Amino acid sequence: MVMSGAEPFFFPGNKKGVLLVHGYTGTPAEMRELGEKLNKDGYTTMGILLPGHGTTPEDMEAVTWQDWYASVEKAFHRLSENCSEISVMGMSMGSLLALLAGSRLPVKSIILMSTPVYLFDWRVHFLWILKYFMTYTKKRIRIIDAEERFNVSMIACLWEG
Repeated sequence: MVMSGAEPFFFPGNKKGVLLVHGYTGTPAEMRELGEKLNKDGYTTMGILLPGHGTTPEDMEAVTWQDWYASVEKAFHRLSENCSEISVMGMSMGSLLALLAGSRLPVKSIILMSTPVYLFDWRVHFLWILKYFMTYTKKRIRIIDAEERFNVSMIACLWEG
């Protein structure tokens, strides 16, 4: 069951579409304010919920990055039914999916926010052994200057197994 506030969104507008892709353990809520603003400016906006997100950490165990990308591609094609040009906007891990989409699909433009370059968590060096003892850990609390409805995310972060 999807967490309250983590639902995908679609706001119809003109023939220029923007596909918004959230980050790892995030939800469309973190892109919703931007989607609402762009829609107010006339754009058709769609915020997707990546597979395994917006529910429980255990649901994340059954999905791969290929599943995430497939959902981006599917959303792109759905959005193209209403729009003649589509830009893809991604946040954090979603920006990596946006880059991949831009290399494979007829994307008008790509907008990247907080694109990860490296993992800065000291625990990453111990993943090779930790994955045998635990499947996920609590996520650090994010402090953002936005309404609570724009900060809906999972409370745990999976170790890659």
